[in-house]
Amino acid sequence: MTRTAIGQLLQVIEQREHHLAEQAGALAARLREVQAEREELQVTAKTVRAMAADLDLDRPPAPALPDGPAYQQIMGVFDHEQRPLRARDLCLALDLPVLPKHTEGTRAKLKRLVSLGFLEESEPGLFQQPRTQGQPTPNRPAALINTKEQIGPELAYRPLTLRHHRKCDRADSLTDPIKKELKARQVRGSRASKEKKTPKTSSGGSNNFSSDIRTGLEWALGAIAIVAVVAVVVYFASVVATAVALFVGIGALFEW
Repeated sequence: MTRTAIGQLLQVIEQREHHLAEQAGALAARLREVQAEREELQVTAKTVRAMAADLDLDRPPAPALPDGPAYQQIMGVFDHEQRPLRARDLCLALDLPVLPKHTEGTRAKLKRLVSLGFLEESEPGLFQQPRTQGQPTPNRPAALINTKEQIGPELAYRPLTLRHHRKCDRADSLTDPIKKELKARQVRGSRASKEKKTPKTSSGGSNNFSSDIRTGLEWALGAIAIVAVVAVVVYFASVVATAVALFVGIGALFEW
């Protein structure tokens, strides 16, 4: 009986040992799998850190310009002028009437561009492009539409400098008659001086006297023409200055 009990006990111990050996093998296999997975994670983390060094993760994504040609035209004016502008300046540059509804609509668009980071408001009512270029360039079409047939008459872009050129051309057209008259007077004066230098004969005295009278009349008529042209130019300039002052005053009154 004792031997039988000892044999059964040894058999139980052997089975237990065999079971523990199987568990140890399974745990060893699982340990190898976990170790391999750990090594893969280490390699992946190393790769991600290497790629992150070349990426600017702190930079926000580039904002998109709001839909509509009006915003493109506004940004085009700022790109062209390169200076702070008010809503009234934008209306003039876009050939919009300087009326409260157009001024307020343009100011609302400028406020929206400020909220999106395209512009900044340096002082109340004065807008300009951001001084710092840390943020990405907004997604804006490279070519701006600037024809009335494509975007309508209210949004056709006209640079402010074109107005200055037109004013200069208008002033040149007003001063051209004066320049022509002065040139004609110089020509007549040179001819008269040449006639005075030529010797006078007794037989041609009457002809010289009549030519002197004709020259004097021509000088008088030329002087009268110049005075008339100058008077017209002065009158036109005063009318234009009065109209501009009245227009600016009314625009400022409505804007305020």
